[in-house]
Amino acid sequence: MHQGRRGVPPGPGRLPQPARPAAGALTGDLGRGGHPIHRVLAGGRRTGLSRLRSRRSASSPCGASRRRLRSASSPATRGEGKLSLPWLLNKELTCINSPLQINDNFCGQDFNQPLGGTTTIEGTPLFTDKDDGMTSVAAYDYHGNTVAFAGTRSGRIKKILVNSVSPAQPPLLYENMVVSEGASILPDMHFSPDYHHIYTLTDKQVTRVPVESCEQYSSCAECLDSRDPHCGWCVLHNICARKDRCDRAEEPQRFATDSRQCVELSIQPKNISVTMSEVQLVLQARNVPDLSAGVNCSFEDYTESEGRIEDERILCLSPSSRDVAPITRGKGDQRVIKLYLKSKETGKKFASVDFIFFNCSVHQSCLSCVNGFFPCHWCKYRHICTHNANDCSFQEGQVNTSEECPQILPSTQIYIPVGVMKPITLLARNLPQPQSGQRNYECIFRIQDTVMSVTALRFNSTSIQCQRTSLSPETGPRQGGTSLTITGENLGLHFQDIQNGVRLGKVPCQPIEDEYVSAERIVCQLADATGYRIEDTPVEVCVGNCAAEYRALSLKAFTFVTPLFTRVQPTQGPLSGGTRITIEGKQLNAGSSVSINIGLRPCLFERRNSKEIVCTTPTGLGPGSSPVMVDINWAELRNPDVKFNYTEDPTVLRIEPDWSIASGGTPLTISGTNLATIKEPKIRAKYGAAESFHNCTVYNNSVMVCLAPSVAKSEKGFSEAGSGPDEIGFLMDSVKSLLVVNESFSYYPDPVFEPLSLTGVLELKPSSPLILKGRNLIPSVQGNSRLNYTVLIGETPCVLTLSETQLLCEWPNLTGQHKVTVRVGGFEYSPGTLQIYSDSLLTLPTIIGIGGGGGLLLLVIIAVLIAYKRKSRDADRTLKRLQLQMDNLESRVALECKEAFAELQTDIHELTQELDGAGIPFLDYRTYAMRVLFPGIEDHPVLKEMEVPANVEKALTLFGQLLNKKHFLLTFIRTLEAQRSFSMRDRGNVASLIMTALQGEMEYATGVLKQLLSDLIEKNLESKNHPKLLLRRTESVAEKMLTNWFTFLLYKFLKECAGEPLFMLYCAMKQQMEKGPIDAITGEARYSLSEDKLIRQQIDYKTLTLHCVNPENESAPEVTVKGLNCDTITQVKEKLLDAVYKGSPYSQRPKAGDMD
Repeated sequence: MHQGRRGVPPGPGRLPQPARPAAGALTGDLGRGGHPIHRVLAGGRRTGLSRLRSRRSASSPCGASRRRLRSASSPATRGEGKLSLPWLLNKELTCINSPLQINDNFCGQDFNQPLGGTTTIEGTPLFTDKDDGMTSVAAYDYHGNTVAFAGTRSGRIKKILVNSVSPAQPPLLYENMVVSEGASILPDMHFSPDYHHIYTLTDKQVTRVPVESCEQYSSCAECLDSRDPHCGWCVLHNICARKDRCDRAEEPQRFATDSRQCVELSIQPKNISVTMSEVQLVLQARNVPDLSAGVNCSFEDYTESEGRIEDERILCLSPSSRDVAPITRGKGDQRVIKLYLKSKETGKKFASVDFIFFNCSVHQSCLSCVNGFFPCHWCKYRHICTHNANDCSFQEGQVNTSEECPQILPSTQIYIPVGVMKPITLLARNLPQPQSGQRNYECIFRIQDTVMSVTALRFNSTSIQCQRTSLSPETGPRQGGTSLTITGENLGLHFQDIQNGVRLGKVPCQPIEDEYVSAERIVCQLADATGYRIEDTPVEVCVGNCAAEYRALSLKAFTFVTPLFTRVQPTQGPLSGGTRITIEGKQLNAGSSVSINIGLRPCLFERRNSKEIVCTTPTGLGPGSSPVMVDINWAELRNPDVKFNYTEDPTVLRIEPDWSIASGGTPLTISGTNLATIKEPKIRAKYGAAESFHNCTVYNNSVMVCLAPSVAKSEKGFSEAGSGPDEIGFLMDSVKSLLVVNESFSYYPDPVFEPLSLTGVLELKPSSPLILKGRNLIPSVQGNSRLNYTVLIGETPCVLTLSETQLLCEWPNLTGQHKVTVRVGGFEYSPGTLQIYSDSLLTLPTIIGIGGGGGLLLLVIIAVLIAYKRKSRDADRTLKRLQLQMDNLESRVALECKEAFAELQTDIHELTQELDGAGIPFLDYRTYAMRVLFPGIEDHPVLKEMEVPANVEKALTLFGQLLNKKHFLLTFIRTLEAQRSFSMRDRGNVASLIMTALQGEMEYATGVLKQLLSDLIEKNLESKNHPKLLLRRTESVAEKMLTNWFTFLLYKFLKECAGEPLFMLYCAMKQQMEKGPIDAITGEARYSLSEDKLIRQQIDYKTLTLHCVNPENESAPEVTVKGLNCDTITQVKEKLLDAVYKGSPYSQRPKAGDMD
């Protein structure tokens, strides 16, 4: 059995912590094996390195596992045998010998991994997951409950309660939470010291996860049904929490751990009417703790009152009816709300029960009122539903059951012919007898949105009949012939009973047998009444022998009138007819029928009233006048002065212009004959499925103007060259010859305009014109006809200039925001909104002030110019003087530079000869590297052989192996840098030590350095630091490692290539600087290369030539040294020592301070 590593089964094992016996049932099942080990195993592998298919968690005794592990690992550490996992590694590997000692606490190393085995360790399977493979497990004991935490490949933590391994009580997965979505949980999981959190590890992050999430449960049932052993319900605080977080949890019934311990409430009564106020409610509570501190009763957030505690009951008062009204308004016949008990001790609502307010008044019918779930009563006389029976006007009108409700019973559909009077009998149930002071029944009819009422007769409580009496018409001509319709009751059983019994005064009315309806309707024809002086008279009907009891008079009187007509409008029309004429007069609605004739042909009747008759003229016999004749029943109305004139049918000769746009609306001038004959001419056009009409205005007999009809909705397209309509013609009364005219007419596409801007709002100044761009603005037609465009800025039109693709609009003075609208014919379009900014108008005082200020400014400018002229003249003189001085200086400097260059060439030649003779004093690689790695430290421990104990030597060896693991080294460096106490000096030392340790593996060190630099650059970009500041200072391990990396790799290059030129450059610069004065204190020099270190004041000095004798060899030739009379003694000593010991390394030379 090999040690668990990520991706290699079996997975990691963890002892339940703290080190105490786990749950009794689990311990008993495992026997004497000690604490159980929980581990994750995988099944269903393929040959080679295959993916996990399913995983399960198992447990086995700790002691046995350790003994088996030791027996499998001991031979491997001695180099005996093989790893025994060819199916995983695709080959068989031999074990590596190691000096490690294997004991019971051995936890594996990075060599001989993964290690297989043939010895089986049996465990008890606890939990199987076929969908999301488990990769790690950790467990601990909490108050006698063993809780296992299993990490998965998808980044989740499964929380499993393991109190038994028997089939009767299997382990329970009680929570599955997301830790790092999509990132596999690595094997190592550890608990925090207080066991309140568990630490999980993925490839990129470490996450601290709470072992419980009790706060996610909002109710007692949710909390305790979750089966999380950490969680319980803190009753008076109304939260799910650990027991140690619940105040006074040890007191009875304050902390529930079983769902049967949740608080339960019942209430009596369970509902009340909205009209009831402050009703006492009794609540029975179970599983409640001590409530001696008191409770309040809260109806959600509406009202709250103090509750009284009596024995085991809690008494609450319902809200007043005034407070209930807003609770139930608009909620139908009931509103269910929560009644909460609120602890005065904690201020929390800890229990609730549903309570119902019901509202009877919302019911509009008896059945819905009494068939509901609540005690409602129906008042059948008041037609209301109420909770209080005393609200009914009559006690006998109170209904409590559906059997007592008044109702109309279903019946077959009733058909009534138009114009026929017919009684309607309806079957009903429980119809109440109207009481004193109440009106009788009525039948309400709704006919085509018109409401009409008629009286009704109640026969008994089970039937009712709708009735009506009427007389039609109520006027007629004296000449007779009017058909009079009488409806009513008991109008005889047979026609013979009323055959001679109807008259109006002395004027008889002869009943018509075919239209008689027994007992209900009589239709009779009035006789001629011209011989009677009678006007208004009721209708008298006699039944049988016309005895007094069988005689009846109508409530309304019939009136005899004399109708007449005085004129006709219009007085002329086309010979084809179809002209709608109006005949004006008096009493023209009298009688029961009317007929109109124009000459010998009838005029088609449309409608009439007392003052006019409207009809449509027939086709004329020929041009000329025809008399108008009106007959009302037997009355023949004639007026020789009223005639209608027939004219020849109109004709259309020409349409100008012969085109329009698709939306129409453009004016067309129609030329023809007899056009004034038509009062309401219309033009029509049909194009595809689109057909439209437009009215025309007639100016005279030969000219009328029409607006072109729109065909824009046609499914057909429009050509830019013009598209002819399918039909174009005119509607002129009944003149059919003009419905389609043979005219070449064309429709062109509507103009298309571009929006003013992308936002729809264009900003302009008042002086700027508005330019509207588009296409199809000018149709390609012959002639001078053009479209008449109108552009409105708001409601104000503007002056237009039109081109083929643009409309230039110049508007009057406007400011603010206005909608732009383009109209042409029937086309209208808004390209957007125009925002016009106002030009501020200047007042007279402002203009005077500006003028005065401008004049003053002008005087100031003149004065400045005069002063500037004088200054310029002085500056010119000064410039000429400076130019002369600069020329002199330039000549002097040029001479000096020439001498200095010659001298420099000589010095460089001497320097080159000296270096060729003495060579460059290169440091050895060890000294060179130490000065860069550990500057200022002469005797560093890395230069020594360290004698350390064996265990320290072993630890250092293992640490060295870890440094060769890139993942560990990167994590090690990042962890150190994350500490606040990690100073810049520490960073440099760590970087130097790491580079020293990796000096022999520069390829590996380069890879690590590249990763660190990549992270550093990414971090710099995220923090938005300036890129130029990167690598300026050694503020990170990566930057110091980069310095050391360059140091190691550039030594050979410096020694063989770059060292000599750099050293010569240094010597040349030093020699050049020493030719002039150098401040011994500040380091400033006359010939400094840095502007910051330049001596700016003029110093007079002289060059001195010194002859120096070597004190160690006085017989040697003298050395000539040049010094300055302003040099300090120390500076002169340093120049002398440089000249004498120029071939020796600087570190081997005597110091200037040691020489006298």
